[in-house]
Amino acid sequence: MNIKFKRAAVVTSVIMALSGCLEDGFSYNDGKDGTGPVPGGEVNQIYGEGSNGAFIMQAVDKGGMTVDVDGQENTALSNIQVIGGYLSQASLNVSVTQDAKAGIQFIASSPVDYSKATVNKAGVLLFDVHMKDFPSGKVTPATVTLKSDDGSEGKVDITSSLSAYLGVKNSDVVNSTQSVRIPLQCFADQGVDFSKVTQSFSMDMSANANFDISNVRVQAEAGGDKPGMNLVIECDNSKSEVLTTPESIVYARQKNDQGEFVESGWTYHLTSNGAKIYPVKNEDSEIGWAGVESTAEPGKQTYLSFILNKEDVKLKDVSQYLEKGTLEFTLWVESYSEMAHPTNNIMVKIDTPTKNDPESPSPDYRYPASKLWVMSCKMDNCEGAIQKFSIPLSEFFSTTDGDIDINILKHIKKVVFFPEKVDDKSYSPKGFKFSISDLKFVMNP
Repeated sequence: MNIKFKRAAVVTSVIMALSGCLEDGFSYNDGKDGTGPVPGGEVNQIYGEGSNGAFIMQAVDKGGMTVDVDGQENTALSNIQVIGGYLSQASLNVSVTQDAKAGIQFIASSPVDYSKATVNKAGVLLFDVHMKDFPSGKVTPATVTLKSDDGSEGKVDITSSLSAYLGVKNSDVVNSTQSVRIPLQCFADQGVDFSKVTQSFSMDMSANANFDISNVRVQAEAGGDKPGMNLVIECDNSKSEVLTTPESIVYARQKNDQGEFVESGWTYHLTSNGAKIYPVKNEDSEIGWAGVESTAEPGKQTYLSFILNKEDVKLKDVSQYLEKGTLEFTLWVESYSEMAHPTNNIMVKIDTPTKNDPESPSPDYRYPASKLWVMSCKMDNCEGAIQKFSIPLSEFFSTTDGDIDINILKHIKKVVFFPEKVDDKSYSPKGFKFSISDLKFVMNP
């Protein structure tokens, strides 16, 4: 059966129970990391309610023609229109056409001092965006630029954020409008003098796009000292590879011409507190399984992990899969644990590097991990059964507040399966035996 799978009611309690308890050798979220509200200091409004009008908004077309934005359609521009309640500082619709470069910018007639916002390197540039159209299947860069009076400029790539936010239009658990949060330090490190800012914001596209933008502002003391946390994006995208193919194989075992099973995908098979198994189900002998048989002692947990290949230096970015994409796999539970488990449920999560991994943002903190998902076996006995799952990615990567956490989906290192945590420390999952086949991300299922 092919299951379009909804979040179980037990997920919240399971997340709380697992904080600090996972023991697969990868030092999962200890409860201190993860998403949360961006703490607030002084706000300087560039566009939106409270703006003092220090900056003039302009649109720039593919030929470099620049026109002031007034909320009305401007026929002088070849491939960009910015329309909406500009005078009331309302949301504006930006439409870029002809698959060519265009953008918007806010320019000051005289330099503006934003240096207070960069104290302790904690200031953030924020803006709200509702994506309606953006290219998929290829990377078409979108960048944000700031400039200062001395001619210095800094750029940050936000392509993955815009790709991911496009996906919310098909989700019933995610807000249609999302906030892009960029550390001001990204621009300062490139030489921008925040005491004399002349261009507080520009956003350049390189292909067709349609989106609403609003509430552009600079905020002090907003967590910018820790890119990757509190939904604040990183300055540098070089750690990740953006996946653009219709399917991306995470892990599979398939028969070659000689009838031997051969591994493929960008991960390898690893277990913790359990033995690796490669079982064969006689009636489905063409399916290549990779699994675990738990050997855990009481109070310990068993994990079946599919982890980025050691020779692969790039984490995986699935931002282009958020619009309709799913995580798909087939599960086979051969046997439950020797001790009775209260649910027999199996969990799955998508995870990022630990603090100790070289790809981590810092030895002091790490990127968050995805939501936990439950494959429920309490009402539907899974033992001996083969089941196919197709889980919407937008629900893996959304927060309880309806935000998309771009830092998880841009920095994927592994997909992990494990029996649901049992609070009773005398319980052991020993004997729990289950396997996975054909684990993959699918863009348009």
